[in-house]
Formats: sequence, structure tokens, C-alpha cells
Amino acid sequence: MPLKFDWIKPTRGNTGKRRGTAGANGVRVSHGEYKKSDGTMAYSSQIRLGPDVMKYCRFLVGDRVVFAVAGDGKDMCMAIRRDPSGDGFTLSNARGKQAHGKHDEYGTLKMSRKDIPQVDVPLSACSLNDQGFLIVPILAEYLYE
Repeated sequence: MPLKFDWIKPTRGNTGKRRGTAGANGVRVSHGEYKKSDGTMAYSSQIRLGPDVMKYCRFLVGDRVVFAVAGDGKDMCMAIRRDPSGDGFTLSNARGKQAHGKHDEYGTLKMSRKDIPQVDVPLSACSLNDQGFLIVPILAEYLYE
């Protein structure tokens, strides 16, 4: 049965401090939390694409991309693709303007927390389908806390 992806578009806003750092390569999903000015806790997530993934997918820092998650608990995968409409998440980088337009740097998507487990997936486990989606399997062996 083919997977049906529900593409997630960003909601603009502050994502606060982030926790955890990604490895140099592959795809990493991490979560963070921060205290808002009114004292309540807020949560954020980031998906970090290593330089190897950026080159493989021909993504550039500054591109707009969207992602989707399909499946449930044990059988999940995530898809990431460039968003030609320009409404997606911006691939950012800590180096700012120095990294803009480069594909040999890592790229980060920041968003409000979604129900995606924290994973660290090597590029060798990912695949690029014929429609240009990067398919990232979310398997137990890639989970971390």
C-alpha cells in the first residue's frame, strides 16, 4: 500500500532554546523546551540535515522545504522535499549569511514540537524517490534520548 504523506507547513513564531546537537552527517530530529515570559513551558523541534544529505538532495541553505510523517509508532518514515511555493520551512544555518546558498553546510528546520521521535539517521539508511522526496526511516535502532 503506498504511503500517504500529510505535508506539514510552518507556523511562524519563536522556537526558543534548543537542546542537543546533531552529528556531522545524516538526519537528526531533536526536541527542546523553554519557559515563555508568562511562565508556561513551550516546546520546539528541529530537524538537522548534515552536509552529506544537503549535497545528496541538492538542498541549499535558504531553500524552503516541507516535511511529512507517515505511519505510526513502529512503522514510521519522514519525507522532506523542496517547497516550490516558498511557503515551507527555511533551511537555516548558524553561520547565517556566510552559509546562505551553500550545500556543503548543514541545514536546520525549526518548528513547534510535532509527534516525531528523536532520531539520528545516517544518509545510508535514507533514499531519494523519483519525485524528489528524501525518505527517512524512523526505526528503533536510530532512536536516542
